Amino acid sequence: MVCFCKDRQHSVCFLYDDQHDEHYVQHSDSNVEVIGSWDDVISTCNTKCLLPKFLFFVNKDSKYFGNRR
Repeated sequence: MVCFCKDRQHSVCFLYDDQHDEHYVQHSDSNVEVIGSWDDVISTCNTKCLLPKFLFFVNKDSKYFGNRR
């Protein structure tokens, strides 16, 4: 998910890391921070007044998920 800060001069990206501990990671400029669960992402957005702009997702039920041909 890509969010803008309240001033719209700064953006933050949240990525799901399923390779390690299945948690969300926040990328902001050169900072990377482990956030935790989706509920923690929502809480972070509320606390930091982040405005969600784009949400990308993967349909894990898709027959193509995981196939890297």
